[in-house]
Amino acid sequence: MNNKAVTTSTVVVFSPKPLTVQHGGIRII
Repeated sequence: MNNKAVTTSTVVVFSPKPLTVQHGGIRII
């Protein structure tokens, strides 16, 4: 679970649309 959280955070930082990615990640989790 920790690994997935870290990966999601990295994707959010690198993604041009952090809001969309963050919402999707939180919903998936």
